[in-house]
Amino acid sequence: LKWGGYDKLITDIVTTSSSATAVLDFDGENNTTKIIEQLSGYTDSQGVTGAPAAEACVAYVFPNGKTGYLGALGQWKAACNNKTAVDNAMSLIGGTAFHNAYYWTSTRYSNNHSWALQWNYGYIGQDYKYSPDYVRAFCPLT
Repeated sequence: LKWGGYDKLITDIVTTSSSATAVLDFDGENNTTKIIEQLSGYTDSQGVTGAPAAEACVAYVFPNGKTGYLGALGQWKAACNNKTAVDNAMSLIGGTAFHNAYYWTSTRYSNNHSWALQWNYGYIGQDYKYSPDYVRAFCPLT
């Protein structure tokens, strides 16, 4: 899915071109809310309306009844640092394996880019917000 909001300032979420700062963002749940609120009904210059990646995550309801959110870069990095355990847990519950691809995070790099994490190797990069990357919903723990 696409992130959306190309060339749009989104306030009250982490926006940084520093990967060292970006990996300290663990506020995916709040980020997701802000992204959807601020991109609702907005069509960017690349023709993307709304926030497809974040919207897909909140549309997912986990078996415990919790609504998903688009994880922040720090949350993705922590999961990737425990990749073997996460992959094993997904296998045990019949979950779909993660792809060897980049996954969107809710942490922004700039008005035109957002941070993404490559699951198999833990690479951190940024991509144009109109580019299609993979999306996985995170589940609130409380």
